[in-house]
Amino acid sequence: MAQGGIVKFGDWISEGWNLFTKQWQTWGLMGLMFFVPILVFIAIFFFIGFGAEFIARGSASAIVGIIAAVVLGSLMLLLAISYLMGGMYKAAFKQLRGEPIEFADVWSGGDVFWKITVANILIGLLSVVGVLLCYFPVFVVAGLTYLTHPIIVRENLNPVDAIKKSKDLAKNDWLMFTIFAFVVSLLAQVGVYACYIGIVFSIPLTYTIGVVAYRDCFEPELKPAASAQPNSKTCKNCGKPIPVHSNFCDFCGAGQV
Repeated sequence: MAQGGIVKFGDWISEGWNLFTKQWQTWGLMGLMFFVPILVFIAIFFFIGFGAEFIARGSASAIVGIIAAVVLGSLMLLLAISYLMGGMYKAAFKQLRGEPIEFADVWSGGDVFWKITVANILIGLLSVVGVLLCYFPVFVVAGLTYLTHPIIVRENLNPVDAIKKSKDLAKNDWLMFTIFAFVVSLLAQVGVYACYIGIVFSIPLTYTIGVVAYRDCFEPELKPAASAQPNSKTCKNCGKPIPVHSNFCDFCGAGQV
């Protein structure tokens, strides 16, 4: 397990970006699926806000109905996001191992659904406490719990133990983890500024970057399977490096077949 100054800003973001770009079409489809419940939630709030003034004039029961709709909508969003988060992280770990991913992977998080849901609730409550403490601790909470979800997906720990494991690791470099979690959240929101369309591509970066960070912190031996062809080979006669598809050595002229 890594200790001390362990956050690798450039490496984690760069490798996470590379994972995304290698299969960006699939990630885009999964990002779109992830955005659907958010879009539904926004639509619900829009219609509630649009009609609230007129409904509220009717009776007190109408106001209760609005509140109930907001609470129910928030609960449904939490459940949907928690379920999809498991699938997104599983897809990211799958790609990290060098395996191809597919759209169906977004539905693969059922076995960790409730653990991620409870973790999201607990982290949310910790964040509320952070807001009450002049808001900055909210970012510290995000940094200390940054690895919670990949820990749950990879190790199947219960939410409390996963939060504790993330905190125990991140506290060794808590300031950098805090800044890193903030930067990653900004990257995930970049798509919002492209009329929300780009968010289906920026959201997956949260997961590809997250699994890279997890690997370096807990399983540095977890590397992608070698799938790319080498760029060069050695001459059978003189041992000099030559292009992999060369039939003759450029140095000694020996045949390579």
